[in-house]
Amino acid sequence: MSRIGKAPVELNEKTQATITASTVTLKGPLGELSLDYRADQVKVEQVENTLVVTPLKPDFKAMWGTTRSVLANMAE
Repeated sequence: MSRIGKAPVELNEKTQATITASTVTLKGPLGELSLDYRADQVKVEQVENTLVVTPLKPDFKAMWGTTRSVLANMAE
């Protein structure tokens, strides 16, 4: 089983993250992207230059990895 959700998403020094109740917005030199995520299943928080995704229950591991992967693609 993959544990991709455990890896934090590294943000570039030019990228700014804004986290609201169920939306993450990343703004950088190439534009702005936003993601509406399942706030009832995962929690997204910013710790220094990284975004950390954690599941709220063990049953939500699929959404945990998916949310982390989408955020990583947005940051890239």
